[in-house]
Amino acid sequence: MLEHVVLFRLPPGQLAGLDGFISALKQFLGECGDIVESRVVGDLGLRAANDRAYHVMAVIRFEDAASFLDYVGSEAHQTFLRDVIRARNVALAGIQVPSKTLEC
Repeated sequence: MLEHVVLFRLPPGQLAGLDGFISALKQFLGECGDIVESRVVGDLGLRAANDRAYHVMAVIRFEDAASFLDYVGSEAHQTFLRDVIRARNVALAGIQVPSKTLEC
C-alpha cells in the first residue's frame, strides 16, 4: 500500500462545492486509488467568510508503487491537473467554472 497526500486550493466562495469536488476526484480516480481521508485544513486569510479560499487535504491510497506511477503518468492525471490549474486561474479572475465529470 502507498498513500499519497494531495493539497488542493478551493477558490473563495467555493467551499460549499467541497462535496462535489471530492465526488469528482473519486470518479476521476476510479480503479486507480481510493480516497481514505479528505478534509478542509484551513483558510488562506482573515477576510470576509465569502471571500476566503480554503485548502482541502486528501489522502489517496494506492495498491502499490506501480499503480501510483501509472496514475501520475496517465493522460487522465495530466488532464486533471490542467483542469485544476485552469479552474483555479479562471476562478481567480472571478469567472464561475462549471463542474465536469472526470475519468481515470
